[in-house]
Amino acid sequence: MLPAVCSRLFSTRDDSGRSWLLRSGRILVLPAILCVILASCTAPVVTGGSCDLDPAPAGDEAAIRAVIEAEGHYVVTQQIDALMALWTESAFVANAKNTPDTADDDQFWREKDAIRHRYVRTV
Repeated sequence: MLPAVCSRLFSTRDDSGRSWLLRSGRILVLPAILCVILASCTAPVVTGGSCDLDPAPAGDEAAIRAVIEAEGHYVVTQQIDALMALWTESAFVANAKNTPDTADDDQFWREKDAIRHRYVRTV
């Protein structure tokens, strides 16, 4: 039955000698073009959050690792605003200078202004 339908679609001709499929194909071109144009006009996917970190992984260790990796990436690419989005206003950075048992040689950067200065000048 399918060959009979196919032969009818391709062999039924009008006065100009064109098949039915070719005549109806022109009618379908405009709606097809409109569908493609409308599909390309959809809104972009909106991601949430103030920085471009992926959502927090399931465990605490994975979440900490994601923040440390993001900090390293932002330092290398010098994205200071993105770096500062990782820190709260009362945050601090401590450098034990590889002597964790000796507290008197530790260095601290307290609050966001000092941390920003550390990234811009020291790191």
